Amino acid sequence: MDNQSVKELRTELGWSQSDLADFLGVKQPTVNRFEQGQEIPEPSKRLLYLLKAQCQIPLAA
Repeated sequence: MDNQSVKELRTELGWSQSDLADFLGVKQPTVNRFEQGQEIPEPSKRLLYLLKAQCQIPLAA
């Protein structure tokens, strides 16, 4: 999941960066770094894929 997909998923859900941070168990600046293109830590990446699958949102992998 790339940085654009993270932002697309978040906006498709109507979530703020803080909402996604709460879901992932990270702080809001961490979500901002995800969206800026920095590496997403593996546990957060798995949670994002699960969320994407649950919502059946067709985003680029």
